[in-house]
Amino acid sequence: TNGLQGALRNSPLLMKANLDQSQWDRIVAEAEFETFGSYDWYGSYQELRQRSVDPLSQEPIIVEEGQYSNGLILIRAGFGRLSRRHGSGEFTFGY
Repeated sequence: TNGLQGALRNSPLLMKANLDQSQWDRIVAEAEFETFGSYDWYGSYQELRQRSVDPLSQEPIIVEEGQYSNGLILIRAGFGRLSRRHGSGEFTFGY
């Protein structure tokens, strides 16, 4: 929990929060670590491009547009794609 508390305290969203220790303890107790995707994303991406496979179809969806997200999602390492539906596909507007 020390690593988790350190990661949360150092996140740009929470680093200026004026919380006492009991409040931090509650946040840490409610937090969940989850892993999405692959550590070998670059190699996998290059392989998908060579096979003419849509890379987006191979990516995990963390929160889908229009669905309720029950919490705050912080990315500790790596990146996430931000996209919205556009026609029959997706439009990526950020990472």
